[in-house]
Amino acid sequence: MLKTALFYMGRYLLKVYTVFMLRLDFRNRNTLPKGPKIIVANHPTTSDPFYLTALTKGRSSILIKDILFAIPVFGWYLRYTGHIPVAKLHGRAAFNEALNKLRNGISVIIFIEGNVTGFLDKLSRPKTGAVRLALLTSTPIVPMGIGVDERRILDINSTISGVREIGRWYFSGPYSITMGRPIHLKGAGFDKEKVQFYSNKLMGIVKNLAKKSSDRIKN
Repeated sequence: MLKTALFYMGRYLLKVYTVFMLRLDFRNRNTLPKGPKIIVANHPTTSDPFYLTALTKGRSSILIKDILFAIPVFGWYLRYTGHIPVAKLHGRAAFNEALNKLRNGISVIIFIEGNVTGFLDKLSRPKTGAVRLALLTSTPIVPMGIGVDERRILDINSTISGVREIGRWYFSGPYSITMGRPIHLKGAGFDKEKVQFYSNKLMGIVKNLAKKSSDRIKN
C-alpha cells in the first residue's frame, strides 16, 4: 500500500513539474491500450524516464541504469516504488524482472537504444528486449518519439559510488512527444531472426516519431 502511494505521489509531483517547467507538447492520436503495456521510446536526455512516467496511466516500471539506484534517498525511492535497475552484463536479471511486472499487470517503460543518445542521426542498434517481452506476454508495444531543444540539455558530471557519471539533464524548455499506434506482435520470443526484424522495424517507427517531435520544436 505504501509503495503504491509513494509511486502515485511521485507521479503527481512530476506532472506538476511538467506543467510549470516544461512546454510539454504531447501528440496522442491513438488511445492507450487498457492494461499493461510496453512503452518504447528514444532517449535524448537523462530526464526522459521521469517525464514519461508522468504521462502514463496506472502503475509502471522504468528500466533504468543501475548506477542511479546508488544515489542516496533517490535510489531508495526508485527501488521501493518498483523501478528496474539495468546492470552492465546482467541484462537477463532486468529482463526477468520486467517480464514479472508485465505478468502482474504493471506496464514497463523501455528505451530502445538502452542508453542516452542525443541525436537522431546517431541512434544506435536497437536492443531486442521490448520485442521479446511483447512476444512472450502478448503485451502491446506503444512506440513514442521524444524531441527536445538540444541547446537546453545540461551536462552534469557526478561521482556515484566511485563511478564517474555524466548526466544529460533537461530541466525546462520545449519537450515534445509523439505517440504512435499500438503494436501487437505474434510469434515466438526465441526466434532470433524474427525478434531482430521486429526490433529493427520498431526502431524505424520510434525514429520517425522522434523526428516529428523534433520538427515541431524547430518550427
